[in-house]
Amino acid sequence: MNNKAQLLSQVFVFMLAAVTLVMILLFGYKYIDSFMEQQEQIELIQFRDTLVDGVNSIRTRYGSVDKLTLSIPSEYNELCFVASEQPPNSKLQDDRPLLYNLWSADNNQTVFLIPLQELSIKLENIEVEEKVNGIVKKYFCTPTQTKLDLKLESFGKKVKISLWE
Repeated sequence: MNNKAQLLSQVFVFMLAAVTLVMILLFGYKYIDSFMEQQEQIELIQFRDTLVDGVNSIRTRYGSVDKLTLSIPSEYNELCFVASEQPPNSKLQDDRPLLYNLWSADNNQTVFLIPLQELSIKLENIEVEEKVNGIVKKYFCTPTQTKLDLKLESFGKKVKISLWE
C-alpha cells in the first residue's frame, strides 16, 4: 500500500512539474513575442524621428547640403519618397496607384516603407524627382538595406531629397 501511495505521489509531482513547465514556456513565448513587436515599433519611430529631424534641421540653412544616414527596420524592403506637391500629369498615379491614393488622402503622407507601415510619415515642403528615360517623376523608390544614405539640399522652405552618391 505504501508503494502505491508513493507511486501516485510521484505521478502527481511529475504532472504538476509538466503543467508548470508548459505555463512557463507559454507565457515566456507571449512575452518575447510582444517584446519583439514593441522593438519593431521603436525602430520605426526612431527612423521617422531621424528623418524628420534631419529634414527640419537643414531647412533653415539655405544652400546647404547634408548627408543623412538612416537605419531602416529590417522588415521593410523598399523606401519611397513622394514630393509634397504633385503636378496634374503625375506619373505616380500610373506607376504606383496605392502610394498615390495614400498620398492624395487627407493626411498627405510623403514617406512610405514597403510593405506599408502603420505609422504615417509626412514631410512638408519636400521636393523629390527622378529622371527615367527622359521622364521626370516627382517620387522615387529605392531598395533598402539596414543603412541608407540620403542627400538633403536646402532651398529655403523646400528641401530636396535624393540618394547620396
